[in-house]
Amino acid sequence: MKKIWDINAIVSQLAKIEAKGFIGINGSDYRKDDGAIGQILEKEFNIVENNLSTRDLGDFELKAIRQRSKTITLCHKKPISGLTPLQLFERFSYVKPSSRDSSLLKRKLFTTITGKRENSLGLKLAGKSHSQFDLLFKNERLSTWDISEQLHKISSIILVLAQTEGTTNSRNEKFYFYEAFLMKDILDIGHLITQGFLVLDLCIDQVVNSHKAPHDRGPHIRISKSKILQSFKQVKKIFPVSI
Repeated sequence: MKKIWDINAIVSQLAKIEAKGFIGINGSDYRKDDGAIGQILEKEFNIVENNLSTRDLGDFELKAIRQRSKTITLCHKKPISGLTPLQLFERFSYVKPSSRDSSLLKRKLFTTITGKRENSLGLKLAGKSHSQFDLLFKNERLSTWDISEQLHKISSIILVLAQTEGTTNSRNEKFYFYEAFLMKDILDIGHLITQGFLVLDLCIDQVVNSHKAPHDRGPHIRISKSKILQSFKQVKKIFPVSI
């Protein structure tokens, strides 16, 4: 029988998780990206990882974030029209040495795009409707995103913060889940974009002269951690419970 998750059940489970202290990554579960923290928390809730439109905990979507992280990923989504991420890579990528091996040259498109101002590549976001936004280069529309399904999924979020031990994204990283908020009813996307709260990250690279396809990690649609609580109409701290 599928477990029914209400706030009391979620808080009870968070208390059990918090009591475990720092939780490590099992060898078979290790993944070298920022998703490890969410994967571990989902496992503690016995959730099968999914990127579907259904929420993790019935009426609630579960999100985890490192205490020192600067942004939280709301979703991954490709544009519905215009240039694809790989076409954007072909047009705007630049050559730079690999961060792991300076002798290895890579074509890269690692860039954060906001709606407040053009970035160093001349890219900027613009709200189009309550669920759509455009990627612009100067006055040229490059691509359009529609996140209506994702907005439904994240309209009620349980956000759990974690302290960490060990090197970020390594096998020895551990997480201590200590605080949680219930956030409901995200603000208008156009407003979040104009204020610079919601950003788009493109993360694509390819070894120069390689015949392998570019490695595309996104696109990532994110909100600044410092602005996340201001991005929802209703915010309530649910754990630890105040006495």
